[in-house]
Amino acid sequence: MRRILATSFFLIALPCALVAYQHNPRPDVSEVSGTASDEVKQQILAVDERHGNAIDAKDRAELENILADGWSYFNERGEVLTKEQWISNIEHRKLSFDKVIHDQLRMDSFGDTVTVTGRSLSTLHYEGKISRGPRRFLLVFKKIDGDWKLIAHFVSLVPAG
Repeated sequence: MRRILATSFFLIALPCALVAYQHNPRPDVSEVSGTASDEVKQQILAVDERHGNAIDAKDRAELENILADGWSYFNERGEVLTKEQWISNIEHRKLSFDKVIHDQLRMDSFGDTVTVTGRSLSTLHYEGKISRGPRRFLLVFKKIDGDWKLIAHFVSLVPAG
């Protein structure tokens, strides 16, 4: 995915000054494993693309549309951010990315819910601290009123070794 969330999430924000922002290209459905159908994978990839674009543009309305009410982000420090905190961090550049690199993507369907797991090698800046991967992430999407919404995003560092 272009930057599964964003994004790792994904959840993926504007780059810091003077740092070139890079991301891996949106994968082909054939590159994503899991039980989700190709059609569902395409739909989730499209939502992820919209999410990344909304972060780049700091588009609050689009972010509010993609993230479900009650959405939570669990970061690698063990902090839990609400939807409002996440969007505010993007708007005020408390969270930014130098590059977004995700691989080992897997999407599994559970009725109207889809989990997306993968590995992130992204470099990000959060509240003045730099964080480099590798990390593991889990995104949870749910179909609500006919639209896929991101309902949760979990991130964990991969221990060195």
